[in-house]
Amino acid sequence: MNHSKDVRVMLIQDGARRHYAVARALAASGILARMYSAWYTKPASLQAKIAHLLSRIDPILASRLKSRYCSELVGSQVISSPAVELRTRLWTRFCRHHPEEAYAYRRKIEAKAILRHGFGNANTLFGYVRNLPPSVAKQARDSGLIVVGDQIIAPSCIESAEQALQHERFPDWQKLETKTDDTLLTQHCEEQTWQHCHRITCASNYVRDGLTKQGVSPEKIAVIPYPFAAHESHYFERPEKTKELVVGFVGEVGLRKGAPYFVEVAKRLRNTGIRFVMVGKISVSDSIQKEIEQVVDLIGAVPRAEVVDWLKRFDLFYFPTTCEGSSAALMEAMAAGLPVITSPNSGTVVNHEDDGFIVAYDDIETVCHRIEQLASDHSKRIAMGISAQENVRNYSISRYSQELTEMLRLLHA
Repeated sequence: MNHSKDVRVMLIQDGARRHYAVARALAASGILARMYSAWYTKPASLQAKIAHLLSRIDPILASRLKSRYCSELVGSQVISSPAVELRTRLWTRFCRHHPEEAYAYRRKIEAKAILRHGFGNANTLFGYVRNLPPSVAKQARDSGLIVVGDQIIAPSCIESAEQALQHERFPDWQKLETKTDDTLLTQHCEEQTWQHCHRITCASNYVRDGLTKQGVSPEKIAVIPYPFAAHESHYFERPEKTKELVVGFVGEVGLRKGAPYFVEVAKRLRNTGIRFVMVGKISVSDSIQKEIEQVVDLIGAVPRAEVVDWLKRFDLFYFPTTCEGSSAALMEAMAAGLPVITSPNSGTVVNHEDDGFIVAYDDIETVCHRIEQLASDHSKRIAMGISAQENVRNYSISRYSQELTEMLRLLHA
């Protein structure tokens, strides 16, 4: 059989990651054989009924569970195990374990559910490395399937090293949630999964470089930037301002996203007519939050629909993250026509000096200079915002689908 023209993929979907972008891409190419997702809320399904009942107890959780559905996948074979989702959430909530312990517990019970359902007629397995149980990857490879793992963020040892560095620099900001043993557990899981994969995909050179530093062969890695649904984005005209310029941020207000550096820049540029705004879950201590509020408007978490309203109010997007895979928040800001300043650790698709500037997250002097430069030049802000919007439109579902499908066909060939 010529498998190069007969690729059939079983996707192990982690939640609604990237709004089911990978699933949509595989379905668009006609190669999605089946998708496993612990929770998937088809209309009139058991999950839909459970989510409705949960809305009386925990409206936020119910809303999240109800959103685990994609109309573009109607007709696709979707297999789910709601018990896995509920058991994991209950175990995490009441046993108060560290996040990495929760991930390990989920992988363990999810592996049993996936293997119980089997791979169907798929000849390819695709999953996200940290959520793809090594036992499942091994079983798939031993059964003759091509196995592909997507590394959504830098390897765990790099992420934990950055975490340790930020806690050392800013010890009062945030409680260290991950223990050394937990980090090693995730690292070991990653390394096992890498071994069973025929190919590892990732969305940025930043992640690729992290993989090679951990000994993964460059030939085993394929950089395929994540897609962005441009038709769902909004571009906003921004007339020249006579009042304050607004520098915005969307994401968790904590150490990993570089919040201390955002705040330091705000302090340096205080009284310059520039306003700094952070939108997102606040994960810092109460005392630090009070300090931040002296120089930054902290909005807190908002529904996804309201993020667009905030992007409309911003004039510039500043995102000094310390560790990512490829930031969706940056893509949304670019699609809104915002010039951006971000770090290389964001795994960004930003073209330096065209769409904005790429600056090391702790290079405060350069960031301040760039913000002042853009604050004084309206035409440059508009030109960069237009360039950013045009750039991000290139990363479509169809482009991602084409690149991913071609890679899979070459693997089978």
